[in-house]
Amino acid sequence: LKFSNGGHLLAAAYPKQKYNIHHVNIYNAYTLEEVAHLVDHSNIVTEILWTRNDEFLLTTGHDGAIIEWKVNDWTCKKFMQSNSKYSSVMFNYQNGSILAAGV
Repeated sequence: LKFSNGGHLLAAAYPKQKYNIHHVNIYNAYTLEEVAHLVDHSNIVTEILWTRNDEFLLTTGHDGAIIEWKVNDWTCKKFMQSNSKYSSVMFNYQNGSILAAGV
């Protein structure tokens, strides 16, 4: 579970292993109303990171994907590295670069 910096949104990742789909749900932190349902990972989501200004949500996972979700419309850019399992992600605010670590 990760709260946005402003504390208004909550992100939670969970698997639907029967279908090999891994979800990230976004909730209003005050009402717990679901705001968005994000599905683009095919393996365990290991890290969720809100950017400092809450403009983006970054997710990484054991599927070798780093996904940058644009918060205003939940569209995404997906970066893939086959045979990788990411465990963490960082965002460099000065130049907008993404750094992920794993195996």
